[in-house]
Formats: sequence, C-alpha cells, structure tokens
Amino acid sequence: MVLDRIKTENKVCYILGDFNIDYLKYDDNANVGSFYDLMFSYSFKHLIENPTRVQLNSSSIRDNIFCNDLTHHHTTGILVADISDHYPIFSIRANDITSSNSNKITYRAN
Repeated sequence: MVLDRIKTENKVCYILGDFNIDYLKYDDNANVGSFYDLMFSYSFKHLIENPTRVQLNSSSIRDNIFCNDLTHHHTTGILVADISDHYPIFSIRANDITSSNSNKITYRAN
C-alpha cells in the first residue's frame, strides 16, 4: 500500500481532493469513520475543519487536505466563491515562501 511506503520512508506527503466522504458524518457513518481512522493511523491530519459544500438545508466537508507533516504550522482556508458547488480549499505551510520563490504560484487549471 502506498501509505505504508510513505510511512516507512518517512516522506512528507499531502493528499488532497474531493473525497465524497463527509467528515461531518464521522460519528454517524462507519465508512466515513473507517476512512478517517485509516488516515489518522498513518499520521495524516485533516487540515480543513469547515464545510466546503454548503446548500440551503445542508453542509458537508467533502473536500480536504491531509498532511503527515505535523512539524510545520499550516495556514488553511476555504475560498468562498460560487465557481462550483464546492468551495476551493488551500493550505500554506510555514516557511514555504522564501525570497527565492516568493513570486512562484502553482495551480491547476481546468
């Protein structure tokens, strides 16, 4: 399993995306609990704490960023924008921005 290799080799890893697994249902749904327990067992912490999909009668945290680098402080957030039915998320790790790369921005465009 990839997570075993990451842990064995002591690699810093970020896993992010739309997981379609609602973290807000952690206590109510065994499958959600199993997924998050698996991530926690490999020392991954979820960095997004607030809903990333909000509708009139419900909200969910289906988009997340997991990281096994617990030595750095992460500034995370949600960009409230109506470009999709999910809000974009971000994470900035402390000390990632230096004078040599402060103008570099990496992104994925559709």
